[in-house]
Amino acid sequence: MAAVCGFVIKVKNLEKCRAFYRDILLLGDPITDSNFRTEFELKGGSRLTLLHVREEESIRQGTGTAFWLMPDNPEVLEENLAECGCLPVSDELNLCDPDVKSFHDPENNLFYIASKS
Repeated sequence: MAAVCGFVIKVKNLEKCRAFYRDILLLGDPITDSNFRTEFELKGGSRLTLLHVREEESIRQGTGTAFWLMPDNPEVLEENLAECGCLPVSDELNLCDPDVKSFHDPENNLFYIASKS
């Protein structure tokens, strides 16, 4: 049986984050979608799961969970992000590699867009 690689991101506003990943980052319709979990299939068979946590639950910041997108057309994603006011952030990685840009989702989770694989 093949292993599935994936990322789990805890979010407080699942509806807002679902729309961001589906519509702004162009991940398409989720393969699993409920009131507590939304799962997207990424290229190569990996998965990105948004896991809803209640408002009173704390989400540990800075846990090192970040993910990469290597889209066919990174400029389209960057245009979508700019239109919704999501601008690149300065990060150690993108300071060293001009082909990588760092962004935050609506709940401040870090992700990278690589223009070259």
